[in-house]
Amino acid sequence: MHRSCIAVAALLSAVAYARAAGAQPPDPVVLERLSHNAQAFEDMARRASFTFELMVQKLDGDGKVDETKKKRARMESDGHAARQVVLQCTLDGKDTTAEEQEWRRP
Repeated sequence: MHRSCIAVAALLSAVAYARAAGAQPPDPVVLERLSHNAQAFEDMARRASFTFELMVQKLDGDGKVDETKKKRARMESDGHAARQVVLQCTLDGKDTTAEEQEWRRP
């Protein structure tokens, strides 16, 4: 539930940021699909343990990459709750694994 709230907050922040930046708000169809995918990920995380990798790129006002975060983590589930164990994380090529692990610590 906590991660679902974070996912919704992130989507709302993206919409607010797009409006503040003068950009078009995201397409409602895309937001709905993102919501369904986030929920499917949350459901899977509660039922199974798995390793995943992600890359998030923050763009500047011109649409150019301003920041790149790469992470490899493992979701560990007991069938009821899941927790994320950060295996590796970089921000613009700099190792930030320890900081990400501290942020994820329960």
